[in-house]
Amino acid sequence: MASYTYNGVFPIGDTKPLDMPVADLDKAIAWYDKMMGFTVKERKESPVPTVILKRDKVEIGLALNGEDPEQASCYFNVSSTDAAYADMEAKGLKPGNRRIDDHGGKKYDVFFIRDEDGICYCLGSQV
Repeated sequence: MASYTYNGVFPIGDTKPLDMPVADLDKAIAWYDKMMGFTVKERKESPVPTVILKRDKVEIGLALNGEDPEQASCYFNVSSTDAAYADMEAKGLKPGNRRIDDHGGKKYDVFFIRDEDGICYCLGSQV
């Protein structure tokens, strides 16, 4: 399997990447470790139970904040869309069809996945 890195994370809509809503922190941590290669950096109980996960140059936060995960989304800039897509498929995920998006005058090769809570992630790289 080709390796790739996570180089950045950017919000899509109103959700902040450090405040992604989940229903069960421990179950979510296990999923993000197994499926996306994130590890726990920090865990906090206040103001709401939250865990900060890290992979490469990216940090995201999962929180028991009562928000709707189906309304949460962010974009991960990865070093290789090909490798990320193959990795997700190899782990049993069903990534969405790849497409070329135009954002800010630049073109990106992207695809989408959902975690177990329904959070939608876009992964891609500039072409």
